Amino acid sequence: MKLTWIDDDNVKFFKNVIGDRYLKKKEGEIFAGVIDDAGTAVGAGVFRSQPETLSIEFLAVTDERRRQGIGSFLLDGMTDAARKLDFKYIDAVFYAAPKDEGADILKIFLIANGFRIELIDAKRTVYELDKVLALPGFSEKKENTYVIKPASELTEKEREAVLALENRGIDVSELLSFGNRYGGFLFDGETLKAALYVERFSEGVRIGTLFGDGEAQFVKLFDFAKETVKKNAGAAKELYIDTVGEKTFSYMEKLLEKAGITPKEQFQACGAQRVIGI
Repeated sequence: MKLTWIDDDNVKFFKNVIGDRYLKKKEGEIFAGVIDDAGTAVGAGVFRSQPETLSIEFLAVTDERRRQGIGSFLLDGMTDAARKLDFKYIDAVFYAAPKDEGADILKIFLIANGFRIELIDAKRTVYELDKVLALPGFSEKKENTYVIKPASELTEKEREAVLALENRGIDVSELLSFGNRYGGFLFDGETLKAALYVERFSEGVRIGTLFGDGEAQFVKLFDFAKETVKKNAGAAKELYIDTVGEKTFSYMEKLLEKAGITPKEQFQACGAQRVIGI
């Protein structure tokens, strides 16, 4: 088998394992593929470069070649490459539902490949989109000092406030990327109070990296997110809300459950880390 980089010239060769994921390529992502001895594309992975860490965004092996060591071959090859580039860790974040057979298989695979698994203070909750969008606004209409801005409108000082965020569950690069064109940052004067991004996800729409340091800020931003989703949802049927921190969980649940909206599913975030160098 051979590990190779996936780029514009060969991406069509790997379409059977990577699908359209390459079309959603973001800054800092690395695409790798596995070719077997017969010259067939049998595996692919997407990795994101972060300080000291290479994060797994996507792994896939063709159906007929699973459980043949191809995923491990891919991870080992990327570990060797990451070590040469002075990365110290390879990690991944994934979401698991109760009695989730697929997540259990993934955990077994990662542990067998030297990863340590732990729960993360984050959740993904799935709602019926039309029910959430039909709700009236939650925030009070009175004037306040809060200002919501997309990433493209941030001042240098405001960008510095975003970059100063320290939370394993928050992807700062995602917050500041082009993908955040449907998201926003809530400021009170020059103080960052809350942040989110809104994007198409699976068969629905996802509100991601939603956090706030107080209920009033959270409510204001959630209303902003609802309006953003309404404008960009298209034919989406489900709303995914990714939340970080227990305070955020309680705000979300209180808002939607009080309005009679219960989740279809809920997933707990798990983190996996493999040490590759110190």
